[in-house]
Amino acid sequence: MLALAAVATTIQAQTTSFGLRAGLNSATINFEDETGLGIEPDSRIGLDLALMASLGITEEFSIQPELHFIQKGFRLDLDFGVGDVVESQVLVNYLEIPVLAKYAFGGETLQGFVNGGPSIGYGLSGKSKAKSNGVEEEEDLDFKEDGVKRTDFSFVFGGGLSIKAGPATVFLDIRYLLGLTNIDDSGDDDSPKQRNRGLGFGLGVLFPIGE
Repeated sequence: MLALAAVATTIQAQTTSFGLRAGLNSATINFEDETGLGIEPDSRIGLDLALMASLGITEEFSIQPELHFIQKGFRLDLDFGVGDVVESQVLVNYLEIPVLAKYAFGGETLQGFVNGGPSIGYGLSGKSKAKSNGVEEEEDLDFKEDGVKRTDFSFVFGGGLSIKAGPATVFLDIRYLLGLTNIDDSGDDDSPKQRNRGLGFGLGVLFPIGE
């Protein structure tokens, strides 16, 4: 209780800010395939929209909880060697909650920063598309029937630059999402393990609400 009280007092002594972040996520899937097929999906671009807070611990260090709507997925072209290429792509919408530790350095106006921390995501919906011989099919993703786990644990890390703009702080960042959960839920022991990956770029603004 004393430790929690000390942390709460420290946070109150520093700046607390709330803000928005908008960006893009270049998403793909890592397949751990032991069959030697060499599945290497391409990335696909999705949205990444977030509400965020910055809770100051010291002048340089803060905790940054966030709430994201983020799109993950992949693209994959399969060539069966007879002139028939199947172009497929999957897009999954997630509600994602990362809690990042942030360290800032530099001057009062312009600063650099690095951050990192755990994140948990929950699959909301998704779509899969396949195109072959000019015929395209699209289906809604059914997590249970399609054998895809809704819950996705990951680790997020990155960095960026921030600049003071009056009372607000505008920032530009880049971050990497390293999926830790095997999202394959088919129950097939021979199925390759599948983990989300993502490279995100974002622009955001934070507004202080107190000192």
